[in-house]
Amino acid sequence: MTGLSPRGAAFIGRYEGWRDTPYNDPTNNATIGFGHLLHHGPVTTTDRKEWGTITETHGISLLQGDASTAEAAIARYITRPLAQCERDALTSFAYNCGGGALAGSVGRAVNARQDPTSALEQWVHSGKTVLPGLVARRKAEALLFTQGDYGDGQPAAPPGPPRAKPKPVPLPTEVPTPVPDWAWQWVEWKLGRGAYKGHANDPKLRKQTGAPATVPPWAWTFLKRFS
Repeated sequence: MTGLSPRGAAFIGRYEGWRDTPYNDPTNNATIGFGHLLHHGPVTTTDRKEWGTITETHGISLLQGDASTAEAAIARYITRPLAQCERDALTSFAYNCGGGALAGSVGRAVNARQDPTSALEQWVHSGKTVLPGLVARRKAEALLFTQGDYGDGQPAAPPGPPRAKPKPVPLPTEVPTPVPDWAWQWVEWKLGRGAYKGHANDPKLRKQTGAPATVPPWAWTFLKRFS
C-alpha cells in the first residue's frame, strides 16, 4: 500500500502516458507501462523479449510499486505532515525525477512550509535541454501541491485540513484602575448628570465624552455603580 490516492495515480498516468511495450523515454532510458523505468539507457532486444506486451493491470501494478519507492523518499526527506494533494504532487515529482530529488531545494521548501513552485520548476531539463513536457508537468505538480488542482475537471482538493476559526478573545469585564477619563464623562452622559443634566443619552452630545464608538464590557459594569 502507498499513500498515493486514486486521483494521484490518475494524475501521474496522464503525464507518464501508457505504452504496453518497452520504449525509450525523453531522456532515452528504457521504460514501459506508466513510465516504469526498466534501466538506464535505450531499449534493447533483450528488453523486448523479456517484457513483450504487458496489460494495463500489470502497468498499474508497476506504477504502484514505483509509487512506493517515491513514498519511501517522502518519508525520508519530508519532515512535516502532508495533505493528500501535497503528498500526491510530491509522489509524482519523485516518481518522475527519482526520490533523491526531494533531498534538495524542493524538500527544503516543503519542510519550511514555503511554496515549492520555483524549486520544482528547476527540474525541467534533460541534460542541458529544457523539455516542454517537463515544464508542463512541474507546473501541474505545483498547482496540485499549492491549490489541490488535479487537472481532472473535478473540484480541487483542500491543500490542508480545514482551519478552525479563531475563537474570539473575550473582552475584559473588570473595571481598570485608574478608570479612564472618558468613562467618567460617559457615565455622566448616560445618567444625565453634571454637564449633561437633562440631556441623558443625547446622541448629539456623546462625542463630547470622548468614549469609543463601542464601549468595552467593563464600562457597563462601571455604570452600574452609579445607577
